[in-house]
Amino acid sequence: MYTDVQPQIHKERIKQKEVSRKKSVHPGMDVGMLEIPAELSSRLRGAAGRQHVSNVTEVAPPLVKAENKLTLPADDTWSQPQGYPLQRPLTSLQPDDARTALELYKLILRFTGESELSGWQEQMLGSYIVEKAQARPALRDEVLAQLVYLTWGEGEDECGLRGWLMLACCLSAFSPSPALDKPLLK
Repeated sequence: MYTDVQPQIHKERIKQKEVSRKKSVHPGMDVGMLEIPAELSSRLRGAAGRQHVSNVTEVAPPLVKAENKLTLPADDTWSQPQGYPLQRPLTSLQPDDARTALELYKLILRFTGESELSGWQEQMLGSYIVEKAQARPALRDEVLAQLVYLTWGEGEDECGLRGWLMLACCLSAFSPSPALDKPLLK
């Protein structure tokens, strides 16, 4: 009798996952299929076997000041489709920083749009994004601009709330440059 029920339960779980994917916050796109950097993948695999508890990590303030040579697009409506991987960064960046910024945007999409993340996976992914922005000062404004771009006009759905959560985490870890102060207040 137990063996008869087990396949049915398995089918129901698969059906629930399919329904949750159809309710994806980014219509027409499965953000769970976006690639992740090898370093993050290694962290996730290494942490998968450990028991996870909520903890706070103390981070030293940044020692490097970013040069503020950033500009935002002239118009208020960015031309790239919202909710899909960006084709180019939203701010002016060096080519190496631009590649990293686009990789971070894919991770931000996963963070905001993948409903199947467990609590510790969500925490690790969010921490990774913040760490990368802290480590490379040139990326800080880009990450903040990406989060604003993603959350702009979003309602109080899961994607929008996760975007606001990530924006709050980033702003608590580092501040925007003076060039981004006014656009962020809009």
